[in-house]
Amino acid sequence: MAYNDFGDVVNSVELAGLVTTVAKLQERFVIKASDQTEDQSWMQSPP
Repeated sequence: MAYNDFGDVVNSVELAGLVTTVAKLQERFVIKASDQTEDQSWMQSPP
Protein backbone atom coordinates (compact mmCIF):
# COMPACT_ATOMS: atom_id res chain seq x y z
CA MET A 1 0.00 0.00 0.00
CA ALA A 2 1.47 3.34 -1.05
CA TYR A 3 -0.32 5.51 1.50
CA ASN A 4 -0.65 4.95 5.24
CA ASP A 5 -3.69 6.00 7.24
CA PHE A 6 -2.62 9.33 8.72
CA GLY A 7 -4.38 8.61 12.01
CA ASP A 8 -2.42 5.38 12.41
CA VAL A 9 0.85 7.21 11.78
CA VAL A 10 0.02 9.94 14.30
CA ASN A 11 -1.03 7.39 16.91
CA SER A 12 2.16 5.36 16.51
CA VAL A 13 4.54 8.32 16.85
CA GLU A 14 2.49 9.67 19.76
CA LEU A 15 2.68 6.30 21.54
CA ALA A 16 6.43 6.27 20.90
CA GLY A 17 6.67 9.59 22.73
CA LEU A 18 7.97 11.50 19.71
CA VAL A 19 5.06 13.95 19.39
CA THR A 20 2.07 15.34 21.25
CA THR A 21 -1.16 16.01 19.39
CA VAL A 22 -2.18 19.65 19.81
CA ALA A 23 -4.84 19.94 17.09
CA LYS A 24 -6.83 17.69 14.80
CA LEU A 25 -7.74 18.93 11.33
CA GLN A 26 -10.07 17.45 8.75
CA GLU A 27 -8.92 17.28 5.15
CA ARG A 28 -10.97 19.05 2.48
CA PHE A 29 -9.39 17.59 -0.66
CA VAL A 30 -6.44 15.52 -1.88
CA ILE A 31 -3.90 16.64 -4.47
CA LYS A 32 -2.73 13.65 -6.47
CA ALA A 33 0.28 13.53 -8.76
CA SER A 34 -0.80 13.06 -12.36
CA ASP A 35 0.09 9.94 -14.30
CA GLN A 36 2.14 10.51 -17.46
CA THR A 37 -0.28 8.29 -19.41
CA GLU A 38 -3.21 10.60 -18.75
CA ASP A 39 -4.25 13.17 -21.35
CA GLN A 40 -2.52 16.45 -20.49
CA SER A 41 -3.20 18.22 -23.79
CA TRP A 42 -5.20 20.90 -21.98
CA MET A 43 -1.98 22.02 -20.27
CA GLN A 44 -0.14 22.81 -23.51
CA SER A 45 0.24 26.36 -24.79
CA PRO A 46 -1.74 27.34 -27.87
CA PRO A 47 0.27 27.26 -31.13
